Amino acid sequence: MSELLSPILDSSSFRIVSLITGVLGLIFTCMLLFWMFRDAQKRGGRPALVTGLSATVAIVAAVSGFGLSMYGFAPTGLLPLVAVLVCCLLYVAVRPPEFLQDVQERELSVLLLDVELENDACPHCHAGIEPDFLVCPTCGKTLRTPCEHCGRPVKAKWKICPYCKAH
Repeated sequence: MSELLSPILDSSSFRIVSLITGVLGLIFTCMLLFWMFRDAQKRGGRPALVTGLSATVAIVAAVSGFGLSMYGFAPTGLLPLVAVLVCCLLYVAVRPPEFLQDVQERELSVLLLDVELENDACPHCHAGIEPDFLVCPTCGKTLRTPCEHCGRPVKAKWKICPYCKAH
């Protein structure tokens, strides 16, 4: 078998293609590691840990690619790419579903709605409302949700109904 592959593996065109493939594999590996770091930063998912583990796996794969040097530089660049792709798929499966900024904006909008409701004005049309209204009588916008047990209005940030103690 080595007699059949020897002329191909020793050719200069194979070496050039193998070098280009290996270098491109390493470039794409670095790009994936950078994407994972930035995405973990935006989602609050421990970017140093995620990227560090993936980089360690990539380095181990690159070292094992040097053992296949008879096939040129391609295994050294492609094995880390495959390893980081697997790490990337695992990261995508377990990463936080939302960006930190989206979570903070949602929490701020709930707080803003509560503040506006405490001012006895609808946050949508600014018409006067009563503290126990569930919807605005002027525009129909939902202001509060009713308790599942007693039906009284419950604010969004409350974890328990203060009227019937339901969770």
